Amino acid sequence: MKTTKRLLAMLLMATTMVLTACEKDPDPDPQPQPQSENISLSGTTWEGSLNNTFLYQGTLEMVVSFNIIIDFNDTLNGEFFMDMNIEVPQYPSAGQRMNDSWPHTYTFDGKTCTLTYAEGVELDEGEDPTLAVLRYNAADTTFIMPVDDPDAEEMLGTDTVVFHLTRGTLSF
Repeated sequence: MKTTKRLLAMLLMATTMVLTACEKDPDPDPQPQPQSENISLSGTTWEGSLNNTFLYQGTLEMVVSFNIIIDFNDTLNGEFFMDMNIEVPQYPSAGQRMNDSWPHTYTFDGKTCTLTYAEGVELDEGEDPTLAVLRYNAADTTFIMPVDDPDAEEMLGTDTVVFHLTRGTLSF
């Protein structure tokens, strides 16, 4: 019995030493990972578009087209353009169109881009000066903006807007 216990203890110790000494072999052909740090957005334009048809209050069909363009003019300033068109096929005169733009400043840490209304943009009392927060996805070179409002999410048919680079190039 003592021999069995000693043999098991030695086997356990040997197994531990063998497994501890093993290292994962390096990948023979590592895929380059896109860098997300030290990216300059200056001189780039990003566009996100959505189209959706939904039933308002379960009965009234609405067709929504939504387009956002974000310009990064330099390393600090840009402009945010939004164009939304809502058509009501049953009542064409009830359709609405809204387009607006806001100058912004921004910060980008390689992963998150925070757009803030530029100085001089009038905000309602207590309104958050943050215009949008975008997550950068280095794998497919896109920005993702969450839709944080349940009504807007229903109208747009999604909980995120994906932005693609449409002008300029990223500088690393």
